[in-house]
Amino acid sequence: VCSSDLVNNIDTAAPTAIVTYSTLLATSGSVVATLTGASEPITITNNSGSNTFTFTANGSFTFDFVDAVGNTGSATATVNNIDTTTPTAIVTY
Repeated sequence: VCSSDLVNNIDTAAPTAIVTYSTLLATSGSVVATLTGASEPITITNNSGSNTFTFTANGSFTFDFVDAVGNTGSATATVNNIDTTTPTAIVTY
């Protein structure tokens, strides 16, 4: 290898992805967050490798992933539209 040789094909870019949701409307049921739209092929390293996470209560979950050369990335799903509060009413006569 000559000292003037240049290596310019090293991938150091972190992969990216987005999260979509089964509903953005108020719901009393669960909401499924899906990791999609990856910038390149990825392997999800948590959540048993699944690209979906089901929320039964409001909160956050972070998908962690890695690309083929070991660059890591993450995307956080946040749900705040689950309402399980029983409605109440006041009846006056």
